[in-house]
Amino acid sequence: MEIALFRKKEEPATSLATIKCKIKRQKIPAMLLDSDAEMAIVTEDIVKRVGAQIDKSEKYDLSGIATIPIESIGI
Repeated sequence: MEIALFRKKEEPATSLATIKCKIKRQKIPAMLLDSDAEMAIVTEDIVKRVGAQIDKSEKYDLSGIATIPIESIGI
């Protein structure tokens, strides 16, 4: 008798909660789940793909979450 053991490739351990999601018809393989966030941070590419508008009247300094000084393009 031959027994083959296969180990499922595990995801790397992380303290971030991510989920698969779909916005309209656009499938997103992983988005960060942050229920306490004041606002969602999404790439400009995703906004364009789902046909949403960016409100450029308000901008935020994102230097606390980026490795280089960066500013949001809107809300």
